[in-house]
Amino acid sequence: MSVTTTVYADKNDIKDILGLADITTIRDAFLTIAQTYIDVVMLNGDCQKHTNIPKRYDIDNNSINTVLLNYPILQINKVIDNANGSTPVTLLAANYDFNPDDGILFLLNEVSEISGGEVINYFTKGRQNLEVDYNYGYDSIPDDIHKFANELSAMICKSDTDSSESGSKVMEKIGNYQYQINIAKNVLARFSYLGMLEKALVIKYRKVFVL
Repeated sequence: MSVTTTVYADKNDIKDILGLADITTIRDAFLTIAQTYIDVVMLNGDCQKHTNIPKRYDIDNNSINTVLLNYPILQINKVIDNANGSTPVTLLAANYDFNPDDGILFLLNEVSEISGGEVINYFTKGRQNLEVDYNYGYDSIPDDIHKFANELSAMICKSDTDSSESGSKVMEKIGNYQYQINIAKNVLARFSYLGMLEKALVIKYRKVFVL
């Protein structure tokens, strides 16, 4: 399995937003704060591309579909039904399909299960009984997420410069997530247009897990 990591914000874009001559005063910390805030608070996930990720899912009832934890789905590589049973079945690609945007994996046709003389089409009930190897995330960072990250990073940079001029540093270290999130929230409160952009992006991209 692998993860393709892409930083949301770009120093050259931040430089242009702030009208700076070069990028020397733009610290990596500014980009890290924006990255953390977007992943943890806004998206409840990330926009990175993840490939060949095997996951197991509980099947509470015999069902023709299930919701995968991570989405959007880029590709399904392998599906094993009854993975914890005595007779696991690796499904053919013709047996299933998926809705990429909401993470639903569903069966298309019969998987040769016979009960009472009828063909049944379902994933087999059981704990961690469905194994799915798949790719999810984004081939590239969505443009609107990228632009928001640049704006947020730029305003964090501006806040740091303004506070240093008054003798009060906004940022003396980069600590845990909570510290970074607090900085981002302070900047969003100061620059109200960012808050409106954030709300729009949350509606569009935030992951809502229904398991």
